[in-house]
This record gives sequence, structure tokens and C-alpha cells, in this order.
Amino acid sequence: IYYYIEEVSPNLYTTASNLGTTYELLGMPDSALYWIKKSMRLNPQSHHGSEWVHVKILEAQIKGTTENDASILGVDFGDNVIPENIHQYNLQNLSWDIEHQLSERLKFVSPPNKTVGNIYFDYGNILALRTNLESALESYAEAERFGFNSMVMAQRRAEFTEMTMFTSTKSFIWGKIKQHPLIAFFVLIVGSILFFWITIKLYKKLKNRNQSASA
Repeated sequence: IYYYIEEVSPNLYTTASNLGTTYELLGMPDSALYWIKKSMRLNPQSHHGSEWVHVKILEAQIKGTTENDASILGVDFGDNVIPENIHQYNLQNLSWDIEHQLSERLKFVSPPNKTVGNIYFDYGNILALRTNLESALESYAEAERFGFNSMVMAQRRAEFTEMTMFTSTKSFIWGKIKQHPLIAFFVLIVGSILFFWITIKLYKKLKNRNQSASA
């Protein structure tokens, strides 16, 4: 059907785009890449300019590198426990492009799919830098659900989980203080008195021990 449309009305963006998607679903990434690239030439702003993500995925399928841990999109946030924007990416634009392409791709694929998992890992790194660690952890969890695993992701999940737990505890305590300021003040006073009392007791005990040793 699409080839017939291409014959009678050549060079339509929608024809090229849909042919690219159809070929990908048929497991023919070479042909899919040809038509997706043609659709981008016909309409560079297709999918709000995010089709470069689709191209990267198809190129990885052709090369057979979709099972690797390296970023399919070619982005790099370092190997440290905390991701770093070492190449000064425009994180807002990158985030939008990945969001749009994931929303389109998830209509056709389901777990396990390591390609999607790989992209979710990159997306999690961006969220950690742009928004909050909770969102990053959710994205890492999706990456794992789709079959992606790496040592760096495991380290970041552990670190972010610990950091969010500390933040949650601190927020909880501060919330209780704001709700009950008089009780908090009383607890602070009592705690201070106990601290000084224990300090004095220890000082006296240490002093008596030193005197006994001198005698």
C-alpha cells in the first residue's frame, strides 16, 4: 500500500516515515534506516526533531550492538557514581527527544527489550541531572525491567536510594517540627540538658580516675 502511494504521490513524509517503521517491525533495519532518513530529509522537524534517536537505534540494530552496555544514543555521562554532564549537552532538548521517542516506541515493544532499557538508563542519568533522584530511580527501574543491567547503573541506584532515604527522613523530621514547634522546642531543651548532664558526669568520672591514678 505504501509503495503504491509512493508511486502515485512520491516524496510524502508520512509515506517514508511509515515505511521506515513498517520495515523495522519486519526486522529489516537496513531498509527501515533508508526510509527514516528519507523522511527526515523531507521533514527535518518530524517528531519535533527527535528522529535522530530512531536513526541511532536502527544503526545499532544494523551493527549488532544493541546488546552492549555502551549508550546506543552515543551520549556519555561518565562512570562515576554521580552522573556528570561532561560534554555540556542541552539536557532539556535531549530529555524531550528521548521522552517523545520512548512514547512512540512503547506502542510497539514490550519487555524484554534491551534497546529500550539502554535508552531508559540514559534517560535516568538526564533526570538525575535535571529534575530529581526519585525520577532517575524510576527510569533505572524501567531500564532493568526491559533487560538492561550495568555496574554503573547498579552503583547509581544504590547511591541514589541512600540519598533519597536520607532526604525523606530529613523532610519528615522537619515537617514534624513545623507541625509541632512547641514539642520540638521542648525536646530540644530536654536533649540539651541531658547532653550537658552526661558530659559533666563523664568529666567527673574521668577526673576521679586521673586522681586515683596519681595517688
